[in-house]
Amino acid sequence: MTAITAPSNWIRIPLYIGLGVLYLPIVFLVLSSFRAATMDSAWGGWSTQWYTELSVQEQILASAWTSLQIAAASATGATLLGVLAALALVRLTRPTARGLLGLLAVVPLVIPPVILGFSLLMLFVLLGLVTGWPVARGPLAIGFAHATLGTAYVTVIVAARLARLGVTLEEAAMDLGATPTSAFLRVSLPNVFPAVLLGWFISAFLSLNDLVIASFVAGQASETLPMALFAGIQAGAGTAVKPAAVFILGVVAAGAYPAWLLLRAPGPTSTDPLV
Repeated sequence: MTAITAPSNWIRIPLYIGLGVLYLPIVFLVLSSFRAATMDSAWGGWSTQWYTELSVQEQILASAWTSLQIAAASATGATLLGVLAALALVRLTRPTARGLLGLLAVVPLVIPPVILGFSLLMLFVLLGLVTGWPVARGPLAIGFAHATLGTAYVTVIVAARLARLGVTLEEAAMDLGATPTSAFLRVSLPNVFPAVLLGWFISAFLSLNDLVIASFVAGQASETLPMALFAGIQAGAGTAVKPAAVFILGVVAAGAYPAWLLLRAPGPTSTDPLV
């Protein structure tokens, strides 16, 4: 039996290069947010003046609060819709219907954000003409748009766990008198809950980091934090908005650790002989 040896140095070199390409720009951003100089070409020493200035910039603080609210609401809506879509995707018996639903669930993952944002903009404009809603696009429209994208991710993640779990446990619960709804909520859902929670985290991250889709559907009445950062960079205030970018990194990093733990959690073991 061949022993498994540690990877040699020549194998580690591409790994280190890849990690450097990914994380060195982020490290540089964090460090540059603590410099005193106003120009990117100079250092000027260490300083927290930009964080102090950020604390009094009401527009950026308001956009950050708006982004957090939209992320929480859109992730919750995406999780509810995604769980239902995943249940239908796994439990459909007709191969044609299941294949069509699976295709519809995956399409938002591969559509360019520009196309998706423009399509949602046209949808909101049409709804405004026909039904009168939305009168003015704002946080609610952004939340619906982000939930559309998040639903696709939740569907794929939860469907994989449900397929692995099988239906035997639910059938046993129904044989003991449980209704189909009760069997799913009390038997299957607890077994796939790590996948559900992971889908919520990913949907929230997508919403918090999105710029393209939000720029299409936000209108003039609202602004998310990525939109405020992009506007600040275009206006030449890149140094002043770097602490806000670090704030986004901190929020994502704080949520990435529990998401990583959920990825490491063992999945449910199927008791269905046909799965």
